[in-house]
Amino acid sequence: MRDVDGQRVARGHEVIVSNLERLVTKQKLSAAERDAARDRLRGATDYGAIGDRDLISESDVVNRVMLKETVDAEFTTVDDVARAILMFARFPSNALTGQSLVVSHGWFMR
Repeated sequence: MRDVDGQRVARGHEVIVSNLERLVTKQKLSAAERDAARDRLRGATDYGAIGDRDLISESDVVNRVMLKETVDAEFTTVDDVARAILMFARFPSNALTGQSLVVSHGWFMR
């Protein structure tokens, strides 16, 4: 992983190791897999240290992982929520009680 300074690289390393530990605790990853991933983890502050490794950007993660499961490859916007509120507001007040509406484009945080 690469970041702008050593402190951020160290913090990124801590977060990744913590996430690996959580996966082991949840039994979604074995201790051996955790150790192997941790052993492969390297940090740098410049691209030269990365060498010939494949790079993946934050936008790649968003597009390939987070938005992959949505209906239209978009996150929910304030406009989407406003339209949903207007839809509820147009009904007579006694027609809808205790309703919930998920406005998500099909994506949920896990």
